[in-house]
Formats: sequence, structure tokens, C-alpha cells
Amino acid sequence: MAHKTSGAFKKIPGMTKAKQTLLLNKFTRMAKKGVHPDKARKANMFKNNDEFAMYQVVYNTVRRKKPSA
Repeated sequence: MAHKTSGAFKKIPGMTKAKQTLLLNKFTRMAKKGVHPDKARKANMFKNNDEFAMYQVVYNTVRRKKPSA
């Protein structure tokens, strides 16, 4: 998954490779649990809008991969 979405995160200023990987892992876990981006934003889970945008990309990617039951 990181391979497909990593291009979207390279433009975030001050984002090191290590921080990008840690955030991606954290957001992937949240997305697999089904945490909606708007609810996570209201709960102040993001430090800035860049992290929120990153989570939206991960959330939508995970949702697309899940087979609908």
C-alpha cells in the first residue's frame, strides 16, 4: 500500500522518510478499523491539514481494497 500512495506524501514540507513511514503505519491501522476522516478530525487526531489529507488518501485506498459484504 505504501508504494501506491507514497507519491502523494512527498510534497509535504518537513516530512522525513521516517516520519512519513510512521504516520503511514498509524493511519493505515486507523483506516482498517474504519475510523472516518471527519470523526478523526473532530477528535483532534491530526497536527495539521497535511496529516489530514494524508489520512484521507490512506482511508480511501483501504476502503477501495476492502471487499464489500
